[in-house]
Amino acid sequence: MAGTSHKFYPKSPDTMTRSPKRQSRLYPSRQHLRRWRSSPDLGLVLLNGGLYWLAGALLTGLPQIAWVVLWPLGLLGFCLQVYGLNRVTQGTPPFWRPDRLGPVLFTGVLASSLNHLGPNQIDRLTLGVLVGQVLLFSLIGFLLAAICWFSTQALHNQLGTAGLEPRRVSQVLRAAGITGLCLGGLGGLILKLL
Repeated sequence: MAGTSHKFYPKSPDTMTRSPKRQSRLYPSRQHLRRWRSSPDLGLVLLNGGLYWLAGALLTGLPQIAWVVLWPLGLLGFCLQVYGLNRVTQGTPPFWRPDRLGPVLFTGVLASSLNHLGPNQIDRLTLGVLVGQVLLFSLIGFLLAAICWFSTQALHNQLGTAGLEPRRVSQVLRAAGITGLCLGGLGGLILKLL
C-alpha cells in the first residue's frame, strides 16, 4: 500500500457535467432572470389602481344623490374599456366600439361628478361664470379620465410584452381598476357620511 502511488486521472467531460436539476439549484438560469426582468411592474399596477381609487372617490363623494347612477356608469365605462382592449371590433361602427365608448362614458361620468363642486347658488352666478366653471370642471374630469385611460393602456401593453395571455391581462386590469373604484367609492361614501 505504501509503495503504490495513486495516479491522478482527469475526469472525463461526461462526469464533469452536472445534472440540470443540480445546476439550476446552484446557479439561477438565464431564462429565470429574463422572466424576472420582463415581469409586470407592480408599481404600474398600484398606480393604475390608485388613479381609479381617486375616480371612485370623486364619483361617490361629490354628488348628493347622483352617485347611485354615476358610480355604476363609471364602472361600466371602465369594463367596456378593458373589454375593448382585447377584442377585435372591425365590424362595428367606429363610435360604438367598446374601446372608444368606454373612455367616453367614463369621461362624461367624471365630468358630471366634478361639476357638483360648483356653488349651490346658481341663480346668483352670471352666465359667463357658470359656463366657465362647467368647462373648467369638465376639463379636469377629462384630464383625470385621460390619465386613467393612458395608465390602463400602458399596463395592458406591459402585461402583453411580459408574455401573459390576453385572458390574464384582462383579469389583472379588471382587478386593479375595479378594486380601485370600489375602495374609492367606499371612501367617498364614508367621507360624505362624516
